[in-house]
Amino acid sequence: MDTCTHGFFAHLFAHVAQEPKSLLARLFTKIEIDPACGLWVGDENGVGRWEPCWQWTGSLNDRGYGHVRVGDKVAKAHRTTFKLFRDADLSDELVLDHLCAYAGAGRKCCNPWHLDPVTQRENVFRGLSPVGANMRKAAK
Repeated sequence: MDTCTHGFFAHLFAHVAQEPKSLLARLFTKIEIDPACGLWVGDENGVGRWEPCWQWTGSLNDRGYGHVRVGDKVAKAHRTTFKLFRDADLSDELVLDHLCAYAGAGRKCCNPWHLDPVTQRENVFRGLSPVGANMRKAAK
């Protein structure tokens, strides 16, 4: 891990340790940082860094997404980390595209910088399914 990323996680885990019952602390007991799986996060000039996937190790719903209790509701783990770390409120019309799906992480990744808010149609278009492949063929 590079110094910047290591420093970020050291700060994050120190913060989490101070609030053991917080949502953030509960999330990080179920996330494993996987440096072998991830993606390059950078700008159009190639300036950036390797961002490892945050693999969800907790329970999964029937579609393979991690879930966590938030208050009196159950929420998807990747949507929860996105809201916490990216300080973004997602509308019901948007889903989160896992940009690292091609790297093998897929629905278990909770790294908020691997998630892109898009419409369901765009998510399917970008995806690996036969429907997505047909949509891309038709768009050419």
